[in-house]
Amino acid sequence: MRNNRFWIILTLAVVALQILWMSNVGYALPYVPHFFVILLILFPFRYPTKLFLVYAFITGLMIDWAYGTGGLYAISALTFAGLRQIYLTQFKGDITGKNIRFEEWNLGQFFYRSFWAILLYETLFYFFDYLSIEALWLQAKNILLQSLTTWIFVILFYLLFIYKSPALERG
Repeated sequence: MRNNRFWIILTLAVVALQILWMSNVGYALPYVPHFFVILLILFPFRYPTKLFLVYAFITGLMIDWAYGTGGLYAISALTFAGLRQIYLTQFKGDITGKNIRFEEWNLGQFFYRSFWAILLYETLFYFFDYLSIEALWLQAKNILLQSLTTWIFVILFYLLFIYKSPALERG
């Protein structure tokens, strides 16, 4: 992302929006979108992995604190953060992840990569919620619908607040 100050402001805004959404509007939908996952997807690889793990844990913990979910979001975000580097490096073939620059993704790449990342996060979330592999099979429809709901909101947030159109940059 652009710089540290932008990243801090973006984090606080997204977490606040997530908390406000879940407090006031979220349960009007059958599935509450976890659009804070965009922070975990787009967190820059230039920062050390340890910092990212702490960041993911604290982000999840803030949401847990607001909802009293006992660490469900924190453990899901932390596990996702641990798997993110492995997951995303398959796209570049660079196991260190140093060559992955999210700023270079086109819109189609973001749509595709964010969908699979969100599906991974939601699967982890449901796993830790039920602590059962069997429950994952029983909840497969809910995981997919939760992932689609989250993905739609992540795409909208990305398009409205983060994505810079190449046409706008040129002209």
